[in-house]
Amino acid sequence: MNWNSYVSAAIIKLRRSKAVWRRPSNPTPVSTKPYSITEFDLKSQLAEVRREIQMRRYVYPKWVANGTLQEDDAARRIAAMDAVAETLTGLIRSGDERQQPNLL
Repeated sequence: MNWNSYVSAAIIKLRRSKAVWRRPSNPTPVSTKPYSITEFDLKSQLAEVRREIQMRRYVYPKWVANGTLQEDDAARRIAAMDAVAETLTGLIRSGDERQQPNLL
């Protein structure tokens, strides 16, 4: 048996087996605790925004390569998050941390 037929047989066997991982129909949420907007100061918000920017810079090129996301849309989304980070940084530097978001 050559290598290609061995791999093909293994793939067919794997597809027929019931041991193949399947996405759960109703995934469990990560957290069920409701958070209040006032629980997060500006520094923790900035840290989360920076984490999100890093994640997008890692994931978006892959999404662009496989056609899931347009390149200009990816650049716009990252730029928007960079603007959020700059806004939060400016608020923190100006000492305006007493201003908690009061959106509700």
